[in-house]
Amino acid sequence: MGKLCDIDPYARSGTIVVQSCEQRADGTWAVRAEDDATTPFYPEGGGQPADHGTLGGKAVTDVRLEEGRVVHVVEGALEVGSSAAAEVDWER
Repeated sequence: MGKLCDIDPYARSGTIVVQSCEQRADGTWAVRAEDDATTPFYPEGGGQPADHGTLGGKAVTDVRLEEGRVVHVVEGALEVGSSAAAEVDWER
């Protein structure tokens, strides 16, 4: 299945199940959802900047495509296997 942002570009919120959460060298965390069709965040690409907002109550500062999967750059760890509310900062 595709990314939620491709299916519904006006989606502002959703709930993901955390598949992985790995700390990056800069201290942020790379978070992947089990299913990209559950995240409303649009990754940077094609001249469009990435969405920002919150994931599990923690700030999302970037969203990227890595190896064809959506990766959320988050300012804090999320527990693998947990559900996390995803909220896009629509006003940004």
